[in-house]
Amino acid sequence: MNRKLRIGVANNFRADQEVSEAFEKAVDTIRNLGLPMSSIAAPFGDPSGGISNIEADRKAIAGQAFKDIDILLLPTTTTTVPTVKDAGTNPQTLSLENTVFANYYGLPAISVPCSFDKNGLPLGLQIVLRFAYQYQIATENGKNHPIK
Repeated sequence: MNRKLRIGVANNFRADQEVSEAFEKAVDTIRNLGLPMSSIAAPFGDPSGGISNIEADRKAIAGQAFKDIDILLLPTTTTTVPTVKDAGTNPQTLSLENTVFANYYGLPAISVPCSFDKNGLPLGLQIVLRFAYQYQIATENGKNHPIK
């Protein structure tokens, strides 16, 4: 690739103030690398329709997500990591809201630490990658599933 990567910064995610501030700092760091950036809506979609149309949904969402960008940035979580006491017995205390679309639609993503919260726990920057998606399509590995 001779052209610069085009980076989309999600503008429609939910996050508390501490997560939002860490995300903005990470975006500023990436912006300082001199890469073109634009504000876009992450393709959260609605996976509640079940998996009967998952392949068509994946192609449509991937096409929508990567129409004008190569990389999508958004916070990994909506909040900081809760303490054990605050989490209690609820395994869903930490929201998957910002990652569920990449997981459901099979969009390759990575989460890297971008800061630490007031308790010293890491905050994540989620990076959704077009190139990895293109590789999956080219090799058809995205169609293979683990043995059932």
